[in-house]
Amino acid sequence: MAGQDAKHLYSVQYSVGFAISDPVRTAIARVPEHAWTTALDTDGELRDGAQVAELTGLLPAAFRDRWPVGMRLIVRRERPHPGVQLGAFEEADGWRYQVIATNTGVGQHAFLDARHRAHARVENRIAQAKDTGLGRFPSRHVAINTAWCHIAAIAAD
Repeated sequence: MAGQDAKHLYSVQYSVGFAISDPVRTAIARVPEHAWTTALDTDGELRDGAQVAELTGLLPAAFRDRWPVGMRLIVRRERPHPGVQLGAFEEADGWRYQVIATNTGVGQHAFLDARHRAHARVENRIAQAKDTGLGRFPSRHVAINTAWCHIAAIAAD
């Protein structure tokens, strides 16, 4: 079995939200204006009022040394929607910031950001489906649970 597993090569890629700490804020402030590129929406269209850039090389080495090998930080800035509360850092320049960490080594920043946001929508839909009824089956009988799944999926959709 171990020999058979050794024949397969697996590549696991991730993107997760990353906390905006003081070193990250300092790095954001150091991003040159020309480094910002237009963000994409999840359909691949340009996202008006949103831009992305890479932060990895702008952070101190001592901060990055604790990271997994190959991890990168991508930052998105966008004009906030009416009513959104901004922190003091964001209020200073009027942008709302979100940072993601990823180990994907290639790809445009805009694509990596859009891929991450699309994944968040999937997670929201799964949570919604569970709340609608997919998280609990009413019976021990497969036919009843099958009907329940169909009804819950219709309700979630």
